Amino acid sequence: MPRKQYLQHLTEVSHKPPDKNIESVRRGEDDGSFIISYKPPTSSGLEGHIEITGLIPDLADYPSDHQTYLYTSSSEVPAYITDALNTVEGHGLSLFQLIQLIVMSLNKVVLQKHGSRKAMKPGYTTEYEDEDTFMPDFEDEDDLMEEEEDNDSIGGWSDDGAAHLDEVDHEDAQMNDALNDNNRPEILPDLRRDLREAKSAGFRVGVLGDIKGGIDCYISLSIKISKLGLSDEAVNAWKLDKNRYLILLIHFNHYYKPLAILLRHSYHAKQSVQFCVGMSKHYKPTHTEAISAFSKVQPMQNENVYDEGSKAADEGFRGIFISRPLNELLNSRLIDLVIQRVEYTLSWDGSERFLADWQGKQPQHIPNLENYRTTEDTPANLPAIVVLDSLADVSSPTAASFPLIAMQYTLRHLVRCTEFCLVCHNKINNSFEALKPYVCSNPLCLYQYMALGFGPSIEYEIISQPTVVDLLISFCYASAKSNSLTDFPNGMNLLVPRRDSIDPDPLNFQAELDRSELPHTLSCTYGITSPLKRGEWIRVRNPQAVDTYYYRVEDTSCFPKITLSMPVVKPISTPMDAVGAQPVTPQGAPDEGCEQVTCTTFSVNFDEMDYGAKQTAITEIIDTIPPVYDMKTWLEENTTIASQASLRNWTDRISPAAFGVLRWIIASNRSCIIPVDEVDKEGNKAEDTRESRVWGMGDYIQFRFAMGAPDKEQRFVKAVKEAQQKHALKYPTLFAFHGSPLANWHSIVREGLHFKKTSHGRAFGHGCYHSLHLSTSLHYSSQLGKSNQVHLVWPNSCLKVNQAFCLNEIINAPSEFVSTTPHLVVAQLDWIQTRYLFVTMQKEFPPKPSPHGAAQATPKEAKFQKKADYEFKVIPVPNLIFDQDPLMTPLNTKSEKLIIPAAITTRFNESGKAPERTQVAPALAPGPTSTGKLFKVRRSKVSKALGSKSNVNTPDGDYDSDATVQTENEDLLILLSDDEGATKNAGTTIFSRAANLFGIGSSKKKETTPLTDFVPGSLDMLDIPLIPPPSYASSTATRRLQGELKAVLRTQESTPPHELGWYINPDSVTNVYQWIFEFHSFDENLPLAQDMKSLGLKSIILEARFGSSFPMSPPFIRVIKPRFLGFQQGGGGHVTLGGALCMELLTNSGWSAVSSLESVLLQVRMAMTSTEPRPARLVLGRGIQTYGAGEAKEAYIRACKLHGWEVPADFAAF
Repeated sequence: MPRKQYLQHLTEVSHKPPDKNIESVRRGEDDGSFIISYKPPTSSGLEGHIEITGLIPDLADYPSDHQTYLYTSSSEVPAYITDALNTVEGHGLSLFQLIQLIVMSLNKVVLQKHGSRKAMKPGYTTEYEDEDTFMPDFEDEDDLMEEEEDNDSIGGWSDDGAAHLDEVDHEDAQMNDALNDNNRPEILPDLRRDLREAKSAGFRVGVLGDIKGGIDCYISLSIKISKLGLSDEAVNAWKLDKNRYLILLIHFNHYYKPLAILLRHSYHAKQSVQFCVGMSKHYKPTHTEAISAFSKVQPMQNENVYDEGSKAADEGFRGIFISRPLNELLNSRLIDLVIQRVEYTLSWDGSERFLADWQGKQPQHIPNLENYRTTEDTPANLPAIVVLDSLADVSSPTAASFPLIAMQYTLRHLVRCTEFCLVCHNKINNSFEALKPYVCSNPLCLYQYMALGFGPSIEYEIISQPTVVDLLISFCYASAKSNSLTDFPNGMNLLVPRRDSIDPDPLNFQAELDRSELPHTLSCTYGITSPLKRGEWIRVRNPQAVDTYYYRVEDTSCFPKITLSMPVVKPISTPMDAVGAQPVTPQGAPDEGCEQVTCTTFSVNFDEMDYGAKQTAITEIIDTIPPVYDMKTWLEENTTIASQASLRNWTDRISPAAFGVLRWIIASNRSCIIPVDEVDKEGNKAEDTRESRVWGMGDYIQFRFAMGAPDKEQRFVKAVKEAQQKHALKYPTLFAFHGSPLANWHSIVREGLHFKKTSHGRAFGHGCYHSLHLSTSLHYSSQLGKSNQVHLVWPNSCLKVNQAFCLNEIINAPSEFVSTTPHLVVAQLDWIQTRYLFVTMQKEFPPKPSPHGAAQATPKEAKFQKKADYEFKVIPVPNLIFDQDPLMTPLNTKSEKLIIPAAITTRFNESGKAPERTQVAPALAPGPTSTGKLFKVRRSKVSKALGSKSNVNTPDGDYDSDATVQTENEDLLILLSDDEGATKNAGTTIFSRAANLFGIGSSKKKETTPLTDFVPGSLDMLDIPLIPPPSYASSTATRRLQGELKAVLRTQESTPPHELGWYINPDSVTNVYQWIFEFHSFDENLPLAQDMKSLGLKSIILEARFGSSFPMSPPFIRVIKPRFLGFQQGGGGHVTLGGALCMELLTNSGWSAVSSLESVLLQVRMAMTSTEPRPARLVLGRGIQTYGAGEAKEAYIRACKLHGWEVPADFAAF
């Protein structure tokens, strides 16, 4: 009930105002109105109060999608107060959040106008700002590091220290003078120049707040994630979205500062410039999101653990998987690094190493810089926009664009994040490649990564992928049980119980455990003070029994009686016991009452244990971790919209040691594992007919599996092309199995496949061993002894993993293998790409009662066996399959050929078409596993899945360009409002000037006489199908269209045709619901312009139709003539095969009701002239052909379905 919730919130803030500068909050006269009494900060010297009235017109949308209007009801309110209120966006904010946002905005402007210089200095905090404002992504624990960061000095590059204090007042005066209204215009040329440079480099730019670069200026630079050159494996592992924008948000809280000023005033620069990295569906955040990103109202965190289900939350500005490390890096080091680069001509790599070596030191002389002037080692397969370095490419570094520099450095540490430590940010010297970022070998980095929340959210992983978490825990458990762990959670300050020993242990003590009622209690038989503290964990064991209990101490106030939590019972896990069986009290042990027990505290530092003791401690701690589905249930039950649950708070069930080990297991995983099959908490696998499932693998649990560096896929594709050219391969790749014992998989998912360690001998040479026969890999993945298998299974697992093996894609060049018989031995690791991981599950099958009363089998006789239905059942075949080499096809244990889905393995070739190896699956002939039933294969599109891009031959191709998203007016205005530009073209609009500035219109320079061969009004309308005024016409839509048409015609009259690039004949508009317009005067270097010239065309004819819901729904825009080449035929320009425009802007998903049709025309023209992914081309040699309206509608719907865009509700009426 939104209204009830609003009234409750209003009552709460009325009784207890959320800020000390709020005197009162009361209900207004109208329903949905409220009055805030604001008192300026005392340091401002202002007296009295200001009354602010707020109005929520529609309480039904509160508190997630409502609008709020604010105005002052006090008399003689200064203009800067009303201006500040106008910048507050209250959309979707609760009253509590809104009031905090109002106070923050008003406090800042009041103190800047009336506060003392100390209050205004960027290096100091005010009543409403503290360190967290500058570091929004860190929790309170990180404050421990801030003092060190503030005191860092690097030779003479940081203006820190006592000597700098003498300059503070003078510098403050300079900075305050710069804010004087008479001086502020000087800021605009620098801001405009820097943003233009960033725009020209290929980034979207946006401005928020004071768009003239004054106080509280927010600048955003963004790029579509699809343009970063990341593989689908990396995008999924990093939880990114190729359809969204990566955004760097920069906040200048004391006016915009170009690089020259930042270098000159570095001390203040670090305090007055802040950075925040996130992701959004729009190319820039809203003003409210920008303010929240740098405030305590709603601090920007990493990827949210829970989705509240609102569309705004999903599409808005939010953190990415490494937002916190990136923000910390940019805010603490970027300016220092830039200073070093400019002063000593270093590369990014050299500057980072110099900072790491000399941070906090005061060298007596400048060190040998030649050691740091090394060539930047940049991966060759990254896109140019990712590796460009504007500091190295300009003759005068101080004139470079600082926002562009910051964005380029952000991309360096995002795209190459696996090369750097997430805490100290230094390069990691690993001997293996990883798909996910991690920390270096420094124990302090591991501690900060785990303890201070730098790593991924384990709660998110448990909620979203419980089977993957179960799998990771199971791998670690098996490795520790086998004494195979080589990497440990050192440096995390884990306290664990001492390993069992026959010798007396001073850390043990005897006590009586009373289990007769809950909660259990412990009575100590000696001492006058409690040996335990509240919150401490202990292990309790009866020497006469096999049970082990773990308790948290809840209360010691009644010593010698100590109250304990609910017990955590260690599951039985011996070779002859049943995995997952419930603990049974042994015969002779009391079921209840008091018993003598030995207690051991969790007081041993894990780091101080020897190798063997650490293995034992890990297995014991994992034994106490609850089943993953139990943790998932607890998280869901204890999470609210306002509060996200953390397993750290499940204090009576998960010990700190267990939480630390669990976090280490999940966070240290360096591969990407996505479940294909779903398994419930009972271990039952759901029936799955997904397109990503390998046919022929029966009931093996399947996971999509990717390892290696983020560019591993690109290197693999490159190697495939090279091998295909060298050997003329018809089938460039093959699939083969790789099996390894269960104990090895913990290290495999972290280090990838390699052959550094020999497990089964190297009789056939050095390399990674594979087999085309599943039975061979099953043999190598099994344990050495059957009795050894059971105790490697984590008792609380729902998967009960017994074996694991993977299916890899390998370059099909056997002549270059180390060996081909009896195994495929491949030494080139770039030739191998993991695709699938398969695991087998163990189930207990108790013996059935004998019908003749025979004796039952004892528990010791219980045997573990593979699941009874591990048969190769009939399952649907993927619709599109991968065409395999008939002589090199993997076989299951029944010697049947596997069928690999094309949705996983297919890649685009250079022409953009699906490779020939993709084919529709044939019907299978009856065989031993098909029970004589033929498979009916449907021709349907392959669903997108993790892995290499799914490529299905679609009529309209795949367009992914920024040109389909409209640029907001204020962002064009900040780029185009030069005095000289306004003087020369006073009559042109910002859109036509944008076309000229960025080469959208004619490529020729502005001249006094328009130069174009286009003749306005020459179009013969007799050839154009016109429609009568629609019956659905409404007064609202008609008035809006009439106003839009007038605005467009005014622009057309005042702008030279060759500069405008489009034309509407006003005499041809007989129905405002249908516009016929022409695009002309294209850049002569465009292939489209050359095709038009060869056909003798002067323009492209288009039609726009408007529905009954306009302006709430977008227009339908299509090409009438000539016909364009489709994407599959080599065309582009966002024109579909049927002539419709493939643009998100023209769908409900990307449309904005405030968009002007003038801007829409510009955006459509930009899309048509875009050369990404390919330029538009015309159909030649067939004359000038016309599109039909019907085929355009069909193409539009196809494009929307392909991209997941929403079709307007009124589209059917067109």
